[in-house]
Amino acid sequence: MLEQMNKITSCYFVSIVMIMAMLMNIQQLQARVIVDKSDRIKPHWCEQTNDIGRYRHPINNKYTYDYICSIEPGVDINFIRNNRIRFLSQSLEQTNKIDGVIDSEYFQTNRSGTIEDTETYKIIFHTKTAIQEFECVIIDEYWEKYSDGEYRLYTLFAVSIPGIEPHFDSYQKTPHYEPAKGLVRSLIPGWGQIYKGSKIKGGLIIAGEAIGVGGIITCYSMKSSYEKLMQEDPKHLKEYSMSADMWQNIGYGCIAFTAAVYIYNLIDAALAPGARQIRVYPRDHAFKVSPNVTMDGSVGFAMKYNF
Repeated sequence: MLEQMNKITSCYFVSIVMIMAMLMNIQQLQARVIVDKSDRIKPHWCEQTNDIGRYRHPINNKYTYDYICSIEPGVDINFIRNNRIRFLSQSLEQTNKIDGVIDSEYFQTNRSGTIEDTETYKIIFHTKTAIQEFECVIIDEYWEKYSDGEYRLYTLFAVSIPGIEPHFDSYQKTPHYEPAKGLVRSLIPGWGQIYKGSKIKGGLIIAGEAIGVGGIITCYSMKSSYEKLMQEDPKHLKEYSMSADMWQNIGYGCIAFTAAVYIYNLIDAALAPGARQIRVYPRDHAFKVSPNVTMDGSVGFAMKYNF
């Protein structure tokens, strides 16, 4: 019986060591690859742009732009940043299958009603038969530096759809999330942190809960085994009773630890900042009608549409 209990205890502690070693290896592997980065947590849009919303044009009820995440490597971050519109134009030429390009140009433009804190550019392709134009807005950027000295620049663009007048929305960059969304997900330990992009923190919480629950099961299994020995071998009643009490107390500690990790998981998922996300708001559009006096002195009404 004692040999069996020792095996259970040994397996439990070996499992703990393996979990901690695995988490340490993940961190060390990441540290060997990425030596510097612009943000503590990689933004969500670097991996997918499907969850960023868009508003339809208020008149024709159509989407007028798409999101593109451009990923460009290089040894000089400033060079990549200064040439990312050129890289984007090359990508647009290929993805839109613009054949017979004689010349292409791109320049920064000050479109009426341009979104605050963003850069707007126009890209023009000249072919033998037509001219195709795109407009794009730089919404956000993120970069990583690797141990070999190479950078990787991620840029989030809003790019107009060919043949449609672009109608860009307003964007807000924020690391904060709605507390309710994180709290609901945190009912499953670690999911709220992973949802916010804190994958290592989420993994540690999952590991902590697994260790705590495993400890509870192990402690009460050992306690039950010693209580059984107390009945089978009364000669060592006092010794077995002390061991049973010891495992019960350790079990209380495991319960407290598991509860503390779970409570921390709930609070952290609800309140802690995460990976930077993009919130999208519609631009203000309204028809304005106001009295107007013409040059010949007649009175009328002027109608204005704000873009």
